[in-house]
Amino acid sequence: MNSSENILCKSWSESSDDFYDQLEGNIKELNSSRYPIHWLDILDAVDDVKCKSFLDVGCGIGGVFGLLKSNRKNVSYTGVDYAPAAISIAKKHWNHKNFQVMNFWDLNKEYLSQFDLIYAGALLDVLPNGDEGLDFILSLSAKKILLGRMEFTDQKSHYKEYTAYRSVKTCQFLHNKDNAIDIMTKKHGYTVNQMRWSLMLTK
Repeated sequence: MNSSENILCKSWSESSDDFYDQLEGNIKELNSSRYPIHWLDILDAVDDVKCKSFLDVGCGIGGVFGLLKSNRKNVSYTGVDYAPAAISIAKKHWNHKNFQVMNFWDLNKEYLSQFDLIYAGALLDVLPNGDEGLDFILSLSAKKILLGRMEFTDQKSHYKEYTAYRSVKTCQFLHNKDNAIDIMTKKHGYTVNQMRWSLMLTK
């Protein structure tokens, strides 16, 4: 990983003010009469798989916990994120103990096997090595994975840098569509169902 990619990977973990902005935005969405379409995908996926245990990978400040708490109270939620500031804010705001600091690359098959549904929201979108991230999470062989907000291109996979919220130096990763689908279906044996702005993968 080059120095630019290192900066992009670290930037989310270094600014707590930006996580408060994220929290404020999520609260507005939760109080809105119309949820974002990727949240509707989550609710539909939870219902479709009759989910009782949900893992949110790259949970940030835990907006998805708020969504499930309000709409699917019987689902046991766990959120993991590599940014300590985000996890600290999530624990305090939601008063929920199942938020953990964990690096995406430290996930393993045994851990994922505890959950009915694995959710990776914008995670693959903000990794500068998004194709590697996709290949890695699928290699852990979870039976049900919901991939949210992936962006595709007919060009070679690449990322664009931008500043999120106040000061987070991050990126938008665009996956070459044919390559990404091959990774999902041919390499890892998943069936792919296109939702509104998410992909539901079933092994």
